[in-house]
Amino acid sequence: MFAPKPGVIPLRPLVLGDILEGAFRTVRGNPMATLGMSLVISTLFAIPTLLLTLLITNTAFGADNTGDALVSIANSVGQLVGVFASILLSGMLIVVVAEAVLGHRASIGEAWTRVKPRIWALLGATLLLMLGGILIVAVLVGVTLLAYLAGGEIAAVIVGILAVVAGLALLIWLGTRTMLSPAAVTLEGIGPVRSLKRSWELTRGQFWRIFGISLVTQLLVGMIASMILFPAVLVGMGVLLAGADPDAGIATPLWFVVFMQVMTIISTAITAPFSSSVTGLLYIDQRIRREALDLELMKAAGQK
Repeated sequence: MFAPKPGVIPLRPLVLGDILEGAFRTVRGNPMATLGMSLVISTLFAIPTLLLTLLITNTAFGADNTGDALVSIANSVGQLVGVFASILLSGMLIVVVAEAVLGHRASIGEAWTRVKPRIWALLGATLLLMLGGILIVAVLVGVTLLAYLAGGEIAAVIVGILAVVAGLALLIWLGTRTMLSPAAVTLEGIGPVRSLKRSWELTRGQFWRIFGISLVTQLLVGMIASMILFPAVLVGMGVLLAGADPDAGIATPLWFVVFMQVMTIISTAITAPFSSSVTGLLYIDQRIRREALDLELMKAAGQK
């Protein structure tokens, strides 16, 4: 059946091909607001990690691996900073996707203007999800510990294996049911708790479909990232081993740490827009299916 297509997707319930094509069209049609913005944000938030690495590695890179230990600390800090960067980037890219659906092109400034008042709500939703994951892991660890105290090592191993399987299944289920919350926060202007409830409502009865599309997306993203990072690792390790001094210990040179950070930034800049576009399109698709959002989008796009 014919459906109007003012932007990157037809305004009807979407299938896998529509969503993937829409994500690619969004990135291709808005390179500055997707790839460019992703590169800028990834670079800006990587600078503190690189500066911290430069600072702490001035102490020593020697045979005692003190430098490597300090770099590990810097990487941990970098991961925390990276969480905030990914939250900000996700929100801004969802704005770009929403405009692309209507056939409009959003600039980086426009995306920032719309996301800026929603940053704390995005952080709050992410924090709630992280706390939920920590709680699940803590409960499963506690159950395993009780099994050890009650039945010994064998019982703990059996319960531990079951706990790992159950924990992974539960985390995947909860993650899928709540994955639309960033889009709800950004596009509907609601708070963290309400956004999680909203995502839960929109994904009701659609777990396997959304999980399948998300899995395919992550496989594609993983392949793209591997194509970027794997050759870089091989080249870096080749240079590292070729210039290695057997008497200087096995600590990682600073240049290699910086090199890998740069390659990670490039990989994120390329893959994050596609992944966020899929999430945004899944949100729009679920609202089309449940709330006839396609009719509102037609009016917004000036179509009858």
